[in-house]
Amino acid sequence: MLTLALIGIVIGLIAGFLSGLLGIGSGVVLVPMLLAVLAAWGEPSDVIMHHAVLITLFSMIFITAASTRAHASRGSVVWPFWRQLVPGMIIGGAIGAFSSQQLPDVQLQQLFAVFLFWVAWRMLQPETTAIVPDRTWRWWLGVGLTVGVLAGLLGLGGGILLVPILLRRGLTMAVAAGTSVACALPTVIAGAVMNGLFFGASVQTHGLGIMDLVLSLSIGLAGIISASWGTAAAHRWSPVYVRRAFVVLIIVLAVKLLLRS
Repeated sequence: MLTLALIGIVIGLIAGFLSGLLGIGSGVVLVPMLLAVLAAWGEPSDVIMHHAVLITLFSMIFITAASTRAHASRGSVVWPFWRQLVPGMIIGGAIGAFSSQQLPDVQLQQLFAVFLFWVAWRMLQPETTAIVPDRTWRWWLGVGLTVGVLAGLLGLGGGILLVPILLRRGLTMAVAAGTSVACALPTVIAGAVMNGLFFGASVQTHGLGIMDLVLSLSIGLAGIISASWGTAAAHRWSPVYVRRAFVVLIIVLAVKLLLRS
């Protein structure tokens, strides 16, 4: 278990830093890394993706809470946008968690890999700074629902979708990232609770309850430390080279995920 805790700490340090730096919610890197860890520990192939999503969401509660606090302390969370987005994201998170349990594990892995390729493509596109007009509450609800479904379904915080939208509302990159992570916090809580309810009995059947606890706590607590590092870096670093390096990483993860499935 000490080895597992050390692995979780390393994963958490990486995920927390990226969460604070890019506002991506950390699930994009957590799920592929957890798949490798669970496979090494002998997790059955028919539930491994569902289990990785479950642990990811519980871990992200710690990481997104720390990142939200760090961004809020710097004044880089726009709470009016948060209030417009969160209701739809919570509902969507519950819907996504339920939908996740209806899909075979292999299909869920393939869906996640396709999403990673889309993320890579999206991050290579130039960010537009054109300011869009005010949106209605129905539009914000639809955005929140979409992001929430992805969070509950694939274990994501939704930042890769939210940040470009918030940038077009006139926010800087650092403020958009902070607002995105703040929105992710109640969403991952809803997704984690619903996934736990749907999948908890299966997890206990496979006797991996202690592994869940060790991984979630070690990843989450390490992420609390590194999220503040990422937040500080977001206010200092030019995002161009960071984004390119991250694109290479997620393409590699997507290819490995497809080969695994």
